[in-house]
Amino acid sequence: MTTLQPAPARSGDPLSGNPLSATPPAALLTGPWGSARIVSVGAVLPAHGIAHADQLLHPGEPTDFDPVAVLGRKGTRYKDRATLLGVAAAAQALDAAAVDRTVPRSDIGLLVASCYGNLSAVCENAELIDRAGVSSLSPLALPNASSNVVATEISIRRKLQGVVLTVCNGHASGWAALRWGMSLLSAGRSSSVLVVAVEAPSPHEQQLRGAAAPLVDGAVAVLLTARDAPAVPVRSPGGAPGDETPLPGHELAAVHGLLVIARAAARARETGSAVTCGGGPGEGDWAVLP
Repeated sequence: MTTLQPAPARSGDPLSGNPLSATPPAALLTGPWGSARIVSVGAVLPAHGIAHADQLLHPGEPTDFDPVAVLGRKGTRYKDRATLLGVAAAAQALDAAAVDRTVPRSDIGLLVASCYGNLSAVCENAELIDRAGVSSLSPLALPNASSNVVATEISIRRKLQGVVLTVCNGHASGWAALRWGMSLLSAGRSSSVLVVAVEAPSPHEQQLRGAAAPLVDGAVAVLLTARDAPAVPVRSPGGAPGDETPLPGHELAAVHGLLVIARAAARARETGSAVTCGGGPGEGDWAVLP
């Protein structure tokens, strides 16, 4: 088993010194809730062989996730796995576009979707209180019990000062976060929106769900920018249908919507053809165009 490393810098992207305008959008996303440009994608699903977005359609071998190797030593201690996975995926998407170095940070919105992200931290703190009392709590570990901890950590590390929200809407959370991201763009509240979905398996999550299918392990981030175009319902979509079950045998929970869109963007870019996707319940259909 190998160790997860940072995503490689590709020639011609902003990491090589080119401005944001020189990087073509990965795809155009359109659906019942609006239209936006997908500027970049981040993906860290180590147990599924995906170390970066370039592997979304072509996974490698399962990997270990070493947050220090990926994010550096500073700021990784006392952070739970879901937070570190979310930060890593967000960093990929932001670094690939360099958007937080070219756009005012107050104009970048952030939405994070998760069903079970910090469940383990909440349960561990509750068990510690029950076993040893309130005085046994660590002030450094306690912030992990906040349901907004992933979004907070991303915004602090990247100095994002726009709208920051966490969406918990059951297994439709990823789709709901995407919809709210579209709303921020269409309302002019943000010119760019980073949407992140993350889940992390744990014994507490397994006990809560009581299900046989293991929970997906990882995070996906999609960076969107505004596009002057109305919503386009995809009633009779052309193009190939997207893969709506990208990781068979796993419970995708909040990661489902973002993973479907990210893979559709990768396929549209790879094939040069439109890809259609079925959204969650009540979310309608979406199309991703190269």
